[in-house]
Amino acid sequence: MYREQLKRKKTHRMRWIMITIIVLIVVGIILFFHAAKAPLLHARSHVTTVAENSAGFHNINHFYSSNLNQTYYSVGGYDKQNQYAYAILPKNGKSMQVVTQKNGINQQEAERAAQKIGKATKIINTGLAIYQNKPAWVVSYWNQNKRLNYVTVDYKTGKIVQTINNL
Repeated sequence: MYREQLKRKKTHRMRWIMITIIVLIVVGIILFFHAAKAPLLHARSHVTTVAENSAGFHNINHFYSSNLNQTYYSVGGYDKQNQYAYAILPKNGKSMQVVTQKNGINQQEAERAAQKIGKATKIINTGLAIYQNKPAWVVSYWNQNKRLNYVTVDYKTGKIVQTINNL
């Protein structure tokens, strides 16, 4: 009888130890992902604030990041004239550029251009950047061979200005 009780206590203790370990692992994973997202969340907040305060943006509903040659963050929302526009800010925060939607292509059009030229199987990221002193969409995608590719699409004309294939 004593051995049975001792065995049950051991089993019960092991069960609680396993549950504790699993809970700690899950909490650790959650904290890891939260910490990994923190810089991007901070960038989003910063760019949103700059666009609101400097360019009079409101109703901001899109955030983009682009990391091809330099890191750029951008937001889409309505400007002072109530026109949909994008504010593009380099990571160093030195100068913001504002472009209106009516004067260029949108995200979906840039992605379609990338799919046509590169036979994209999966779009990974699309973001606004400044390429050769002009606004441009940078689209990263996987091709049919599961290789990473980048296409830079001129914001105003929709023409492909740069491709980087099979990375």
